[in-house]
Amino acid sequence: MAEKKQKNMISMSDPRVCLIGHPAPAWLVNYADLMTELVCFFIVLYALSAALNKDVQKAKRTSKKR
Repeated sequence: MAEKKQKNMISMSDPRVCLIGHPAPAWLVNYADLMTELVCFFIVLYALSAALNKDVQKAKRTSKKR
């Protein structure tokens, strides 16, 4: 079955097209996604904790002034 040539696209059989590396196994892609999501989750937790701690410190200072 011949490849359908799309407008402004280079055919995959063209020698200028080369595949770089090897495709990753499915489990590795899922694992990398999970690790990225966990890092983002902990960054959000840290930022939230820092923001709440700042508000608590501010509340303690204003309560001592009274």
